[in-house]
Amino acid sequence: MIIIITILVTNIAYARPKIINHIHDLHALYIADTSASFEATVETRNLMLNNINLHAMRDFMNRFKEVSNEKWYGVEGGFVAKFKAGNIAAMVTYRKNGEWLYTINSFDQELMPEEVRLLVKQTYHNYDILHVKEIEVPKQDSPIFLVYIQNTTTIKILRVQDGQMEVLHDYKRG
Repeated sequence: MIIIITILVTNIAYARPKIINHIHDLHALYIADTSASFEATVETRNLMLNNINLHAMRDFMNRFKEVSNEKWYGVEGGFVAKFKAGNIAAMVTYRKNGEWLYTINSFDQELMPEEVRLLVKQTYHNYDILHVKEIEVPKQDSPIFLVYIQNTTTIKILRVQDGQMEVLHDYKRG
């Protein structure tokens, strides 16, 4: 799990302004930069419940007692469960042995914590908040928030945790 956090942090040093034309291009670049994450793709297959590690299933049922619409996928090195709960799209990842790796909750700015919104808006008051990803990882007391913001000339991805904020990526709009 430390590897994923390290990738998010170390990518800052190598971030160069890039010209993009659409927010989907931005998301594709972000996924490419964080290749350590498990992302269900076309090559993965939807799994039957009896093909999923029992420890992963138990952990999932304990974490998400109210969820019954999840879809499980086999990915290299583990499993991914995806589901929607209201206006939140969630992705939970496990190793093959059932160990929980992380959870990513994706939502719009209306659902982001007020303290995160205030921190972002204090510095980037002339930017619109496009999207928020909340990342929960083992042995972390508080989640990591990736906040996607834009103005007329740039799109930025911010990392916010424990009252601290840093720019992960800064793109020029084309």
